[in-house]
Amino acid sequence: MPTALISKHFTIPLTVAFLVSIVPAEATRRHSIRPPVVVPSQVVVEDSAPETAAGTAGADEPEAAAKKESPAPRRSLLEILFGRAAAEVLVPEEGGVEMDGRMFDAVRLAERSARSRSIHRCWRYVKRALKAAGVVDCYPRTAYAKQAAEELPERYGFKEIEVADPFDAPVGSVLVYGGRGAGHVELRTKKGFVSDHASLKPSPRPLIGVFVKPSEG
Repeated sequence: MPTALISKHFTIPLTVAFLVSIVPAEATRRHSIRPPVVVPSQVVVEDSAPETAAGTAGADEPEAAAKKESPAPRRSLLEILFGRAAAEVLVPEEGGVEMDGRMFDAVRLAERSARSRSIHRCWRYVKRALKAAGVVDCYPRTAYAKQAAEELPERYGFKEIEVADPFDAPVGSVLVYGGRGAGHVELRTKKGFVSDHASLKPSPRPLIGVFVKPSEG
């Protein structure tokens, strides 16, 4: 029989036979049962956990329980904003001077307007902060920063406190420096000092004095 005739009569039956042969194998492969995977179970029983000696002793001591249950002391608004040093407004103890709370407002205003570096306008920026916070009732007139050591006490009722180290100055106080030229003036902040710019370190100039505005109340 010719090859063409064989191809004509047997192509379809062979194809069908091939498909029939692979379908059961595929079905068997899909529906075959896989062996179960055994995963070791981890059972934790809380009541069976051994108690440590420290834990047992702590539970039996009433003092430890009382300390745990006692609430933390509430902090004042000044302490939250400026830290504990600012909340203790009696500076120093020898003078017994109660600082005007508006000086903290002046610090906050000065920090908002401070630049990244000095533009040599320290006294101008401190003047603006003091005036905006209501610490002074009118804009200071002096031109040089070191003149604040005379103008603030004489005209606005500031009082000098005995502080030799700028880092010991209370938050909100005005630090006045001398030296060559116009001098320097800055406000003490929680983290450092601020005038026309903020700094973590005080001015290297000689310190003339530290001044605070006493509370009117």
